[in-house]
Amino acid sequence: MKTPKVVAHRGFAARYPENTIEALQAAVDCGARHVEVDVQLTFDHVAVLLHDDDLQRTAGVPGPVMDLTWEAVSDYTVGEAQRLGDKFQHVRVPSVADLAVWLQRNPSVYTFVEIKEESLARFGTDFVVRRVVESLEPVLEQCIIISYDIAALAEARQFAATPIGWVIREWNAADHARAEQLKPEYLICNYKKINTALWPGAWRWILYEIADPDLALEWAARGVEFAETMAVSTLLNDPRFHETGL
Repeated sequence: MKTPKVVAHRGFAARYPENTIEALQAAVDCGARHVEVDVQLTFDHVAVLLHDDDLQRTAGVPGPVMDLTWEAVSDYTVGEAQRLGDKFQHVRVPSVADLAVWLQRNPSVYTFVEIKEESLARFGTDFVVRRVVESLEPVLEQCIIISYDIAALAEARQFAATPIGWVIREWNAADHARAEQLKPEYLICNYKKINTALWPGAWRWILYEIADPDLALEWAARGVEFAETMAVSTLLNDPRFHETGL
């Protein structure tokens, strides 16, 4: 029986504030060896772990993060009080440099680093990609750059020769053709969008958001190598699952 590797989506985000060191460490403590994070840039061009283009949902702070300095952003707590209560009042936004330090302490962990489109649009593709890659430089061998944006992935591949993963927006012939042209090492997709056989190719498949072990195993039987989930323990506590290398 094929078992997929588990990717912790924004860390162990089902129980911890997403995109934080605390969520990443909790995922690793559960046995995960693959994590995923999202990256935006602040006004003064510091790469930070953040999914949205603002802090409203995680910290209750309105306005684009691209208009805030790192000094201001690092002072906010992102404990997601509405979702998680007051348990994580101390948790703050980590920078990508903080992520690199954490990865140095966890050399067996691999990270899918998603560069978000809002920051690319604001500051420019080449600039943002280079800022992120430079921040990851000490641990680049543990990282895979991913994005919806094909130009950002092409820049990452050219600038750092790093593996790339394309997040597919639509399951259609046009995106299939784009995948064949780009030839990423990974293809990433919401499993609910897939209504045909998986596209054949040298890439490795990552599907999200899969929180059910039986569903993950069904997709593994169809050729999917990675199941991405916020509910990390639900999959990893199932005796049929195991984690090995990349």
